[in-house]
Amino acid sequence: MKKIFFILFIIFSTFIYSNELKNLKSFKSFVEESTYLEKDIKVKKYNLIVKFPDKLYKEITFPEVNKGEKYIYNDKIKKTYYPLFDQYIEEPIEEDTILDYINFIKNDFNIEENINVKVEYDNGYSILIREVSEISEIKFPKLIEIYEKNVLIKKIKFFNIEIDSSIDEKIFE
Repeated sequence: MKKIFFILFIIFSTFIYSNELKNLKSFKSFVEESTYLEKDIKVKKYNLIVKFPDKLYKEITFPEVNKGEKYIYNDKIKKTYYPLFDQYIEEPIEEDTILDYINFIKNDFNIEENINVKVEYDNGYSILIREVSEISEIKFPKLIEIYEKNVLIKKIKFFNIEIDSSIDEKIFE
């Protein structure tokens, strides 16, 4: 579980390029995430919506077997929807959550703009930001690579990034 949160921490830490993000209220993006296994590549595609300080919505669009799965974080509650069973599972979140990491990064963490420079972490993980987009004068990563002990484990591409656009609060219910 901690490994998942750290990878999510890395993903969102790359959003911090300037103090302008402290004023960010929300963002939306389509995400393509490739996970590199020994001889296989697993691809996930999803819509991601974050509303600060405590809301996150992720809906899987690919692979087909997971299509329609929804992950909703609202304060300290996580809801997961499995369309195959037409079932929601709701659970309290007692550990650090992705929202805690996002808010820490948004408010307290700062990475200087280092395109194509690996940022190393003490636990053996590192990130490499390959591309950045400027949206409303805020720099967002467009392509991120995540390494574990210098082995590529994940590529994350962001598309159609929207900043502070209107969000229907009902998606977080």
